[in-house]
Amino acid sequence: MVVTVCAVLALASSSLASGPGHLIGIGPHGVSGIVTGAGAIGPAGIVTGLGAVGPAGIVTGAGAIRTAGAVIGAPAVVAAAPAVVAAAPSALTAGAALAAGSELAARSAVAASTALTANSALAAQSSLAAQSSALSAAQASTAARSSAASQLAAAGHAATAAQAAAHARASAENTAASQLAAANEIAVASRASEAALVAETSRQVAVAQVVEGSRQAAAAEASAAAHASAAAQAAAATRVAAAAQINAAAQANAAARANAVAEASAAARADAVARANTAASAAAAAGATAAAQINAAAQANAVAEANAATRAVATQAATANIAAANLAAAAATPVIAAAPVGIGAVIAPAAATVVGPALGGGIITTGGGSVTVTGGGIAVRTPGAAILTRGHGHGW
Repeated sequence: MVVTVCAVLALASSSLASGPGHLIGIGPHGVSGIVTGAGAIGPAGIVTGLGAVGPAGIVTGAGAIRTAGAVIGAPAVVAAAPAVVAAAPSALTAGAALAAGSELAARSAVAASTALTANSALAAQSSLAAQSSALSAAQASTAARSSAASQLAAAGHAATAAQAAAHARASAENTAASQLAAANEIAVASRASEAALVAETSRQVAVAQVVEGSRQAAAAEASAAAHASAAAQAAAATRVAAAAQINAAAQANAAARANAVAEASAAARADAVARANTAASAAAAAGATAAAQINAAAQANAVAEANAATRAVATQAATANIAAANLAAAAATPVIAAAPVGIGAVIAPAAATVVGPALGGGIITTGGGSVTVTGGGIAVRTPGAAILTRGHGHGW
């Protein structure tokens, strides 16, 4: 699979939304296969392409190939489709494009059997035209959404005006209701004043009647008091005699209660001593049982700690063996330096470690084995190869 990088799509990125991970289209990667935004390929980047992303195999933007960098496909594409190279004036000058074409043409001798033909280049150009049409359709859809938003805003203004009118009507109704309530309160207050006057007159008449009744009752009470005084004197003499009898009985009851309290206190003290002795015996037995349980738990913990230490030693030994095996495998894997930033291709053997620069990287084509890309770069594998990327690398 060959990745063709064209800077022409960068001109269309200004009409697309920026930011992390903005996706346009239907399906896994959209009808037109366009992904914009920051992230793996940097700000204002566009990723399309057959296979993992969409139909055309094009990568532009910052990030993997840097802001001003460009990578132009396989040698056969450069030789057969110079229009693709000339269409990227913001990424390569005319002289740099010719130099890149010459270098890639020299390398085409190794991969001539798998390079794309001129028909493939024409198909790629047709796919680019289709993607441009899809982008125009997306812009038209954006304009339609903007028009719909304007209509919604107008409807919102109309709804706000209707709400204001309803609020004014409700305010007028509230004012009328308040005036009616005030009139009702005045009428109620007037009726209450009349009722209070009648009640006050009735109260004064009732007070006069009560005063007269009280005077008559006082005279009757004075007469009754004289009779009651004589009866009270007789009752007092009777109460004195009864009190003397009650005092004698109370003294006898107090002596009996004192004797009962003394007997109960002695019995309570004896019972408390017996309960204290029983509790001391039970506490001694419980302490012996707890000591035995603590000793058993300590022995079990010691055995568990010894087993854990043995397992930790075994785990450390296994980890050391795995690390040694990984170091041996890494030492046996050849290391291949990647191409300069933005331009170039490296054809790796069946298994190799390709070390790229801090940013950018070029194209790394494997010979069918696993390739590890570190630093930066774009890794393209042949059938059966596995790609591992680290740092800023990208694999297809």
